[in-house]
Amino acid sequence: MTNPSLSYRQKYQKYKSLYLTLPSKVYPPHIAGKEPKKSSHLSYFFDNDTDNFSDAHLCPQVIPVRVAESLPRHLDDTPENVSDHETYTTPQVYQSYCHCLTSGAQLFGQTMDRLEPSGYDPKSGISPEQLSYYTDLVSDRSTKTHTIIDHFIFDWDRTLTVLEGIYAVKPTARDVLANVGLKQLPTSEMAIYYLGGPDRVVKLKRLWKCLKARNIKIWILSSNPSVGQYPQFFVDLLGSVGLDLPRERVCYRGGLSKYQYLKKNIV
Repeated sequence: MTNPSLSYRQKYQKYKSLYLTLPSKVYPPHIAGKEPKKSSHLSYFFDNDTDNFSDAHLCPQVIPVRVAESLPRHLDDTPENVSDHETYTTPQVYQSYCHCLTSGAQLFGQTMDRLEPSGYDPKSGISPEQLSYYTDLVSDRSTKTHTIIDHFIFDWDRTLTVLEGIYAVKPTARDVLANVGLKQLPTSEMAIYYLGGPDRVVKLKRLWKCLKARNIKIWILSSNPSVGQYPQFFVDLLGSVGLDLPRERVCYRGGLSKYQYLKKNIV
């Protein structure tokens, strides 16, 4: 078995090197810092884990977009102190996040905090700047080329959401709320918690609306096995805040890399 503390340290060194070589402000914030060669058809793939871009050459028409993330706080712990749960921030920062949520989302967050360590990452999730940039990119008024955008593909954990993982996923969102003793809570409150708060949800909805207006297909492509096991949960969660998505476009990559999956099943 691989020493978990060693793998975290290796990841830290890789990301440290990456951040030192990338420009501080890249618009659009692609992993390589620039657009590929001109093509009549392009797609965009958003992910916080740059390992998933290692074989991007398999689909040169799919542009990888790096999403920021924090490193686990136990990176510098001694091996015996490394926990089973990755924690990306302090309890104080997590509480500050919950206080910015709607009352129902706050209640859900407090309930989650009692059940397991939070996977909240304050640096993660597609940023407001990225959401604004790509909303303008796909809107009619800002399109200045004849390039056709076919797909927007999003990772789930810490890309579309601002948390790592989903607690005790069940077949539907209502099942999850009942399981944690919050069966009266609207599903939208749970969605607001996972998606980064009401303001970020508004920006996501604006992007969703533009994508649909341009007939650009929206996908979730995740390494999280729950996405493959219970896709309806994710459809319910997104749909509760107006981010509608067909069930067949909620995908688990399985034993394939994400670019292998993209090449085989999406593009």
